[in-house]
Amino acid sequence: MKRRSNFANLVTVELRALLLDKWTLMLMAAYTLFTSAIFFNESFRNSRVQLIGHNLFITVTNHYLPLFLILMVLVVISPVFAADKKDGVVDLVDTCRNGKVRWRLSKIIAALLYGIAIVLVGFLITFLMSILSKTPLNPDSIAFEESKPTLIFTNAQFFVFSFFMIVFATCFLVLFTLFISSRTSDLLIPLAGAAMFVGIEFAIFSFGRPYFLWNLNIFRLFVPWYLLFDSLPPFGPAIRTLIIILSVLIILSCILAFLTLHADRKLVKVTSVKKEESKI
Repeated sequence: MKRRSNFANLVTVELRALLLDKWTLMLMAAYTLFTSAIFFNESFRNSRVQLIGHNLFITVTNHYLPLFLILMVLVVISPVFAADKKDGVVDLVDTCRNGKVRWRLSKIIAALLYGIAIVLVGFLITFLMSILSKTPLNPDSIAFEESKPTLIFTNAQFFVFSFFMIVFATCFLVLFTLFISSRTSDLLIPLAGAAMFVGIEFAIFSFGRPYFLWNLNIFRLFVPWYLLFDSLPPFGPAIRTLIIILSVLIILSCILAFLTLHADRKLVKVTSVKKEESKI
């Protein structure tokens, strides 16, 4: 019971540090100002915003919120392991029995909870702006009815669908960034590596080529309304595409989490062998 309590405390401390990070607060404040401008300033909205699905809530959460989420993950998560390696914390934790695994696991769980939290806060801010500006949400209307989607949701159902898809995408990006951060003590490498990955994915998503990679693109989850429509074979119907994307990302996420958790195992073995050789 005591070990569980200590582990929960580790996760809580790590999560609090991420949520109260200056970049989290600054970017969330920037998103709040941006959404308030969209919802309350009609001239800004008409000149800058192109509605999708005739619904402002869907437009903001599917087109603009992902940008702020990606920035928060890149800036806040990239130094999670790299900063501790640079400061020598890893060597200190390694002296404790099972300390390194529990320490790494607490950081992984805290980072995933952070990813879920920022998506939730982003949706809540958008919802609050909709209520305060008296912008109709039309929860009972069919989402994208004029475009005749294959997967049919009401707007309320699509809000929930969007939330979970964006959570999946955010958590995958968190794990990818953590994986890079766990392999280096340089603070810029995780940020640059994750940013490069996002840039490549965005380029593929924008140009739609190569088609196979476009269908498995992380931005398909960050912009969930694309998932409502059929894809060409072999992805076929929209439901099959959704299952394939989620299955691939879940498998890759598990692999990334495992590799991050045991990032220094090989290094520790090599170091111990060298020490024994030097004694001989």
